[in-house]
Amino acid sequence: MLVSDMHMHGDYSDGAGRLSDFADGAIEKGLMSVGFSDHAPVPVENTWSMKRSLLDEYINEANEIKTSGAYGIDIFTGLELDYIEDIDVRGYIGFEGLPLDFFLGSVHYVYSRRLGKHMEVDGTPDEFLFLVEEGFEGDAGKVFRTYYNNVRRMIRKYRPKIAAHLDLVSKNNVNFRFFDESGKEYMAEVEKTLDAIKENGVIVEINAGGMSRGYMKNPYPSGKILERCRDKGIRIALNSDAHRPADIAYGFCDIIKQIRLMGFREIMVFKNGEWTAFKL
Repeated sequence: MLVSDMHMHGDYSDGAGRLSDFADGAIEKGLMSVGFSDHAPVPVENTWSMKRSLLDEYINEANEIKTSGAYGIDIFTGLELDYIEDIDVRGYIGFEGLPLDFFLGSVHYVYSRRLGKHMEVDGTPDEFLFLVEEGFEGDAGKVFRTYYNNVRRMIRKYRPKIAAHLDLVSKNNVNFRFFDESGKEYMAEVEKTLDAIKENGVIVEINAGGMSRGYMKNPYPSGKILERCRDKGIRIALNSDAHRPADIAYGFCDIIKQIRLMGFREIMVFKNGEWTAFKL
């Protein structure tokens, strides 16, 4: 399976396994390239991002593995970089001076003006219920509007090559409990976001992380959003968002079959330090 997997998290953030374990896992899955992309530190207290004090160690270890020549596949050093409203995450970590090969752009937070704090959209179901009811006065529509507005800001400000788990806000919306993901209001936000993605030449990842961790049956983004990506000519890539080495390339073969049926004929892979089209 000569594709790449550029989204994974190990011991430096909220995953389990050393970077070398993930490199070994990529070899076992027959990948041609792999990218380390632990969560970049953020100046908001949480349980999942890398500690700022570990950033240099992480980059040094990743680059040592990359240049060792011991693995026989292309290895790249990256980060998953969060956009947080009114917080300079890039400045906090000195992003512009970091020796990275790539980064993923993502949004995990929305700001509740009612509670005066940033709140995660992908916490537990109870945490999401609290976010909607207490943080946004029961208005789930305001939650997803705020989320997608932040995604658009991230796209325009960061200009990432890859937008990670585009519809993460849907994680706890099982059976459309909080909002209708096929409704006009929701899809209007999606359309505006996809237009920003297309305008800025960003690739949308198909992310299998929710599947491998057992809380979703399908990858991000939803099939409906992927259809709109196809219609708009937006490029896609496969990423596992693995939190342990065994989950690298999780479900890739089945996902490739599904997207071929949807009409996709190529995916983007990271090869020789560049994003390159790979025909399916």
